[in-house]
Formats: sequence, structure tokens, C-alpha cells
Amino acid sequence: MTLERTTAIGRSFEDAACAHLADAGYRLVTRNYRAAGGEIDIVAWDGDVLCFVEVRGRAEAHFGDPLETISPTKVARIIRAAREYLDELPKPWPLMRFDVIGLTGNPPDDIRLVRDAFDDSRVGS
Repeated sequence: MTLERTTAIGRSFEDAACAHLADAGYRLVTRNYRAAGGEIDIVAWDGDVLCFVEVRGRAEAHFGDPLETISPTKVARIIRAAREYLDELPKPWPLMRFDVIGLTGNPPDDIRLVRDAFDDSRVGS
């Protein structure tokens, strides 16, 4: 698969994830926030909670569950990027959490949202 095709599929997964989150009542803040430590796919509000959302997708179900593809290294990068994002906000910081959305199919026909999928206690400051 070419890089362009992979990028297009990834973008379509993120588009579908944003639509799903909007349907669930989230308010999008930004997409693809890049920091020195990593990237956050989606930053959104769920009520008064600021959510850092990781998007994982698989074009076909036989490739495995997309939710199982988040390694401890990836979690650490997301948390580092979230900390950088928070450093740009005035204090006191809002309530926050890390969500993951898994999509399977192209276009996605299975979308699963896991709220509070992990926390930053697993990564040192």
C-alpha cells in the first residue's frame, strides 16, 4: 500500500471519528496537535471534560482489533503531547481524560469509543 493511500485511509478514519464524536455530543477543538513528545489525533470537549482522543483503525477486521494496537510507548507519547498542550492553557486546568476510538472497515462500519481508556499515572513526569 502506498504512503498516499495509507494517509488517505488514516484521514478518513479521523473524519469518521470526528463525526462519531460529534454525534456523541463532543465539541471538536483541534485535530492532529503536534508536540515535541508526540501527537494527539483529536482534542475535544465532552461536556466540561477536555478529552485527548487517539484514533486507531483497521481497514479489514481480519487485521485485528484496532483498540489492541496502542502500545505503552504510544500511550507515553500521547501523554507527553497532552502535557505540552496543557502547558499552553491557563490554570487551573479543566478536568481531562484520554479516550480511544477504534474503527474497522473502509469506510468504517464498526466504531467503538472507549472513554477514559488510560491515565497518565503510567508515565513519569
